[in-house]
Amino acid sequence: MSYLYIGEFPQDISDLCWLEELDLTYNNLRQLPEWIGNFSELTVLHLDCNELISLPDSIGNLSKLKKISLDNNRLHTLPESFGNLSSLKFFYISETRLKGLPESFGNLKSLRELTIQESMPKGFYFPKTMKNLQSIKSVSLSAFAKVPDFVGELKELIDLDISHNKLYVLPDFIGNLKKLKTLNLHSTWNKELPKWVGDLKNLVELDISNNDIRVYPEMVKKLPRLKRFYDCYNIYNADNEGRH
Repeated sequence: MSYLYIGEFPQDISDLCWLEELDLTYNNLRQLPEWIGNFSELTVLHLDCNELISLPDSIGNLSKLKKISLDNNRLHTLPESFGNLSSLKFFYISETRLKGLPESFGNLKSLRELTIQESMPKGFYFPKTMKNLQSIKSVSLSAFAKVPDFVGELKELIDLDISHNKLYVLPDFIGNLKKLKTLNLHSTWNKELPKWVGDLKNLVELDISNNDIRVYPEMVKKLPRLKRFYDCYNIYNADNEGRH
């Protein structure tokens, strides 16, 4: 179900307990009913582009939910029950008023992909429990003034997108993420690449475009698996001999 432009959650689907995917994108929903927790077979839930201010506690009953997207809403908080989504693998949220993640977020041991982007308020709160999310393979964060410390604990991380952040200086702990294959530093207000970039031997793709980074060739040549290198919207080939 999608693109209905409704203002209230339709009561007539409350009995569809077998429902596996629900798309309520582009509506005017301000709240969800508690009975949404009865959709015990639900695996995918799209709630983008609504007017949601909060989520019901019953959201935590969706034990089979694997993917949820909450972009473009008015959410300030997520319920503590969110941490009960034991099957959740993909979490997307952007353009909301969210002030932080609940402590229980660290219980999402199945989480593989975390995306939090744009228009997050200053002082956005990441609980210390985030370091427990050792299954995460991909993280995308934007509109932050620093890379949160928990990222340095994600030893299985493969893709890191921290573009569009006013970072100025990159934290050293990124250099410890030895399994990284892609690193996106587009528009991060950096002026130089840290030496530890040369230690990311599994790096396949590196984007430093739209920064004022002027010295990099020696460091880039230390990356034996690098295939794609973006600099000021030019793409250098693997041996750095040309542009595409």
